[in-house]
Amino acid sequence: MLESVYAEFPQLVEERDILPSAFYERLLPSRNPWHGPLRSRLARMNDLLEWHAPPSRVGDLHLFTDGSCSSPDWPEASLASFACISAGADELVFRGICGGSIQSSDLAELKAVRYAIQWSEASGGNVVIWTDSAYVATGVNRLLADVNDIPEGAYYDEWICIQQLVGSRIDSIQIHHVAAHLSATNDFQTVTEWSTYWNDRVDHEAKLAARLWDAEVQALQASFLSHATKTLSSLCQLQNLHLAVHERRQHLISQNALVEPDMVEPQDDLDDRDMLGSRFCHVEWQDEFDTFLWSSDIGIRLTAKFGTSFSRKMVTWLVDQRRADDMVTLHYSFVEMAAHWILFYGDDLPVPDPQRKNHWHLSRSSRLVGRVLTLAAVVRIMHHFFGALAPFCPQRTKGISLPEHGISMPLQGISMSVSRQSAQDALFHLRSFTARRPIRSTNNLARPLQ
Repeated sequence: MLESVYAEFPQLVEERDILPSAFYERLLPSRNPWHGPLRSRLARMNDLLEWHAPPSRVGDLHLFTDGSCSSPDWPEASLASFACISAGADELVFRGICGGSIQSSDLAELKAVRYAIQWSEASGGNVVIWTDSAYVATGVNRLLADVNDIPEGAYYDEWICIQQLVGSRIDSIQIHHVAAHLSATNDFQTVTEWSTYWNDRVDHEAKLAARLWDAEVQALQASFLSHATKTLSSLCQLQNLHLAVHERRQHLISQNALVEPDMVEPQDDLDDRDMLGSRFCHVEWQDEFDTFLWSSDIGIRLTAKFGTSFSRKMVTWLVDQRRADDMVTLHYSFVEMAAHWILFYGDDLPVPDPQRKNHWHLSRSSRLVGRVLTLAAVVRIMHHFFGALAPFCPQRTKGISLPEHGISMPLQGISMSVSRQSAQDALFHLRSFTARRPIRSTNNLARPLQ
């Protein structure tokens, strides 16, 4: 009934098997693979300047500075450059690019002013700096009014450098803010027209400074932007697909042509085989516990990761399940196993060891009254326990399906022998849990199982 909707998005349907489920189902894109290499390369770089006018004693100066940032729509791939022009001499003083992993137009504007003040030291006269950055102009004027009034926030190291440069020259430095991107003219009738012309000139030079980036950086940026653009396009299409599917579902529901899973009442008259589904199999690995030695490598590993008490209780439980009179052998999910343990052995479940990752221990807090146990926490214990038990037990079983019990995502588990009654009790417990809210993703396992 939804085929007509999917037919409108043939490319997405074709790519469904290769797109990550988090992206296709929940619109959560993966990290751009070029982000790390680009940031790492930039982090190894220092500022690079191309000087065009040597310092000289020329008297008073009017210096126009500007910063530029390529790809402002993608801050993670931005590359910042800057420039400075001497209006009195009508010459380019310098062009440069910003080193470091942090790249922004504010940083480029700040570095342009810093290097302009540094260059002007040899002039021996007053210097007036013009910038279209209100952020930089305001910050420098604060330092000129009080050399200890360092602007708070980002780029603290840059502000410290400027503080040191202006500290002994407060009376000979001025900085003015000029409006950006006005229409420039060569007919200077006012100060505004004059400053607009030179600001337009230095803006052009700041953009040309981007040529100083080497081929490797430019290639990494291009790869980042290509991947980001493609991902954004797919994301927009997926959003349209999800909206179209939702609208179609709502229409079908209104026409009584479709029943949502949430609307299906649990069936309490399922027989045993219907309840356990078609998950029956044949394995005998639990019989090997008759000769299991706690002094073996596996026994030592279990004790180290989960503690002696829980490890022994877990092994005893596995043996008891195999010897139960109503024993069945099936693909048993970790979610069902977690529900069973929360229901019958909640006080025996260990808590994570804060000092060691992926280790648990049974502490006094484990038996506190009112302790909240979530399916996610216990599933993680079971997942790691059977991982530590390998190769004693078979490999994990994937794709266990329990949609009739309100769980729509595929589950992982283990093929094992279990008491039929235990399996049914766990499923009944899970069905009461999913009746309030179905389990559609791993995030839904983070709720307490009560």
